[in-house]
Amino acid sequence: MRKLSLIIAMALAVAACHNPFGDYKHLADVPGVDPGKGNNYNSYTTYQGALLPDPEFDDREDMVKLLNLIGQQKSQIDDNLFVARLVERVFSCDERFMYIHEKDGSEPDRWSDAGSWVGGRMLYDMSMSEDNTFVQTREPACGAWDEAHGYLYNQGIKGTYYNGVWEYDADTNTLYTSEDGKYVAEVLYFDGEYAVLLGFVYPMSLYNGSEYRRETPMELYGFKFYDNKDEYLEGYITPEEYNALIEEYTRENLMFEDWLLPQQHRGQMRECIELLGKQQAQDIDDEAFVRQLTTKRLNCEERFVVWPDDTEWGWGQCTSLDELGYLQWIGDMVGAEDGSFYTRTAIYHYHDYYDHLQAEGIYGYYESGMWSYDAESNTLITEVRGHRYEAKVCYYDSAKGDMVLRGSVGFNYHADTEQEMLRCKFYDDTEGFLDGYYTRDELSNILQALPAVE
Repeated sequence: MRKLSLIIAMALAVAACHNPFGDYKHLADVPGVDPGKGNNYNSYTTYQGALLPDPEFDDREDMVKLLNLIGQQKSQIDDNLFVARLVERVFSCDERFMYIHEKDGSEPDRWSDAGSWVGGRMLYDMSMSEDNTFVQTREPACGAWDEAHGYLYNQGIKGTYYNGVWEYDADTNTLYTSEDGKYVAEVLYFDGEYAVLLGFVYPMSLYNGSEYRRETPMELYGFKFYDNKDEYLEGYITPEEYNALIEEYTRENLMFEDWLLPQQHRGQMRECIELLGKQQAQDIDDEAFVRQLTTKRLNCEERFVVWPDDTEWGWGQCTSLDELGYLQWIGDMVGAEDGSFYTRTAIYHYHDYYDHLQAEGIYGYYESGMWSYDAESNTLITEVRGHRYEAKVCYYDSAKGDMVLRGSVGFNYHADTEQEMLRCKFYDDTEGFLDGYYTRDELSNILQALPAVE
C-alpha cells in the first residue's frame, strides 16, 4: 500500500512539472506566451520572448488584459469592418507596451508599460481617410512648454498636425503607417470597437538610433475607436504656422536687446526692464546716490548676465568655484568719501568647509578698491583687483534705496560677461562690515591649514 502511494505521489509531481501554475496559467494557449522557467506564470511568463512587465514599476495587469483579448480571437479578423472603423472614426491608442532589450545583455528582455514613463507624449491617435492618408495631432512636449505655448493655447491653438499615409493588407492583417515600411503592425484582435496590434504604429517607437544602449524590437498596443472625427483637427495648425506664431510671440514678448529672457527668472528680469523706462537720466538724484554710497551698504540683489556667444540672459548664479572653493557670485560694498571702498566675497554653503568656517566665525574674504561717480552720465566706476568696472544708474529710488544698474561692478565676483543688468539696494547695516572676513591670502592660508576632506 505504501509503495502504491509513493507511485501516485511521484506521478502527481511529474504531472505538476508539466502543468503551468500561478495567476496567469490561463494565458498558456495565447500565441507567443511561454510559461518559462518552472512553468511559474507569476515570475517567468514571457510574451514574444520578453518577460511580462514588472508589477513593481509597471502595470502588468493591463498587458495581461491585452493578451487575454488575443487569446479570445478564434476567428479571422473582419478586415472590411476594421478598415471601415479606421476611416469612420478616430483611431486612438489606449494602451502601449514596449519590448525593452538591453544591447549588452545586462538585463533580461522585458515589456514596459508606457504609462510608467515620464517625459514626452507616449500615446497617440490618428484620423485616417479613404484616400489612404491620415492626420495626427500633437501637443508641445512637457519639457518644451513655455509662456509662448501657453499664450497660443489660451488663443485656442492646442498644437500641430502632421500628415501621413496608411495601408492595410487584409491577407496578413497588417497595418502600415509609413511609406518606408518602418511602422508595421499586425492586428491580433478586433471586435469592432477595440483592436490589439503588435509591431509599430506611427509615430510610436522608442530607441530608434544606434547610439542608445537599448532597443525595442516591437510594441504591443490596445487601440480604441471614438467618434467626433469632424472635430479632430479643431485647434491644430501646421507646424510651420505654429512655429511662426511662437517666433513672433517670442520676439515681441520674451526678448530684451536681442537675447532671450531667462526662463526660470523671467519675472524678476521683467521687473528690472520695467523700471528702466520709469525714470529719465536727468531725474536721477546724483547727490542722494553719492550720499548713500558713502554712508550705507550697497548690495547686489539680482544679477542678470549674457555670456559671449550666448543667445539668452542668464540669472546670476549663486556660486562660483575657484581655488578657494565655492563662493558667492554676487556681493556688496561700503564706500568712503575719499573714493575708497571695501567689498566682501562670502563663502557659499556648498563649500566643503562651510559649516566648520561658520562655526569659527569665518565668512569669506574682503578686498579694497576705488570708486567714482560721473553725474553727467550717471555712471558708477569701481576699480579693484586691477580691473575697471562701469555701471550706469538707469533707475534710482532714493527713498527706498532701490536701483537698476546696467554694466558691471567691482563688488561682484569677476566674470567676463558681455552684458549685465543688476538689481541693487542700499542698506543701513554698515557696522562690523568686515567682521569675519579676511584678505584673500589670509583665507587661503586658513583653508590650507584645515585637514583634507575625506
